[in-house]
Amino acid sequence: GFSPDFLWIKNRTDAYNHIIYDTVRGAGSSKGLSSNTTKEENNTDNTNYGYVSAFTSDGFSVETGSIDFGLANTNTKNYVAWAWDEAPIAGMDIVSYTGNGTNRTIAHNLGVAPKMLIVKDRDSGISDWNTWHSGLTSASYYINLNSTAAQNSAASVWNSTAPTSSNFSLGTNVGVNNSGNSFIAYLFAEVEGFSK
Repeated sequence: GFSPDFLWIKNRTDAYNHIIYDTVRGAGSSKGLSSNTTKEENNTDNTNYGYVSAFTSDGFSVETGSIDFGLANTNTKNYVAWAWDEAPIAGMDIVSYTGNGTNRTIAHNLGVAPKMLIVKDRDSGISDWNTWHSGLTSASYYINLNSTAAQNSAASVWNSTAPTSSNFSLGTNVGVNNSGNSFIAYLFAEVEGFSK
């Protein structure tokens, strides 16, 4: 019933990776990111195992990959797809940026401080999904979506600074700010009656 800006898809029948798409990076066989792995954006899983081919006015389209099983569209398999609208009213923003390796801030459009921030290096096949949440001990802490490890502390990730209503902070950590690499950030705010 709406044109989504952010999709998170999971095969419910088989133990395959999660797959994430957004309108900032675009749809297509080279654009999927798997939140449970460190794989980079343009990897062979997307082409081989199915992918989101388009964002449409009332949903999205999927294609079958060259191998008939997997991430987004396999015959007889069950999938779940969560879809978000990128808008302050929905409490969600998507930000693309290039790393520079120095302490810095990045602007966002939520208008309020986010409660959760997820960052992925699109160019690195070894970088974790670094995540901050307001429920962690402090702004020096992070967790990784692709790991079962407990929260960890490193000032170099968020520069020990919680996000504000206009920006989020990055330290020198290569997982969030590797110089010259492309990054994607997903920000979520609480919206009463909509999200928590």
